[in-house]
Amino acid sequence: MKLSVVAWTVIILAGVSIVSAQQDTLKQEGRISTSETLLTREDFKRLACENVGDALRNITGVYVRNGQIALRDVAADKVVILLDGQRLNTAQGGGVDVITLPIDIVETIEVVRGGQSALYGADAVGGVIIITTRGKSSDETRSYTINAHSTIASFSTNINGIDFSQRLGAFNYLLSYKRTSSRGDFTYEDPVTQRDTTWLNNDQSINDWFLKTSYALDTLSSLSLSGSYYNAGVGAPGLIDQQTPYARLGYNNKNLNLSYDRANLFGGIRHGQLGQHSSQS
Repeated sequence: MKLSVVAWTVIILAGVSIVSAQQDTLKQEGRISTSETLLTREDFKRLACENVGDALRNITGVYVRNGQIALRDVAADKVVILLDGQRLNTAQGGGVDVITLPIDIVETIEVVRGGQSALYGADAVGGVIIITTRGKSSDETRSYTINAHSTIASFSTNINGIDFSQRLGAFNYLLSYKRTSSRGDFTYEDPVTQRDTTWLNNDQSINDWFLKTSYALDTLSSLSLSGSYYNAGVGAPGLIDQQTPYARLGYNNKNLNLSYDRANLFGGIRHGQLGQHSSQS
């Protein structure tokens, strides 16, 4: 049996940014220990990441298997994932599919290895992954940012995304949309007929929406509301010798998060949040 797949990718990026004042830069000198790793938007661009899973694969000791995260060989259900302070892990246990989180909406990803149960509960034995989205308030009086990107790859794969953000004094917002589609119909040699055959029902269609608004209450505190919607239809072709040409998988994830941030609250612990997360598949 012969199975060969040749893939190619072309990435096109475009961006326009108009900012009235110098943007704040995240500075972590003296805070990150050997058990912590911080990735920023510069890292995401350099590594050509499409989602959070792509970024985490580049960190030593972090393993991404089918979208699930393991730290130092600790199971995915023992790793807590926070999005703007809100837990994405469900009460029933199990990991979070980080592939469904587009990198376009992310400002930083911080990985804290080792037991963190005292701060985050019993399911943080392996560690914590802290994801901070874009669109946080700052002292800038006004700014506009528009970014667009397109990826063209083999098997009729197209990934297109656009985001727009605006800051008006103490108020700012970010709106992001990403569309992914692929036929995935590569050819292989059928083990029975010894003829080249197309693998059917391997397509996917994914839509990602994200909206975040923030308001700076004062120089130390801010209030943020964010929501995301992920919808996907994916073919399930099965195995080469046991194909399922009509099997389909559907995903419908919704997330709503209301958070309050205040610096230097309770000796450095900051983040009060109320959130709601739901998923259907």
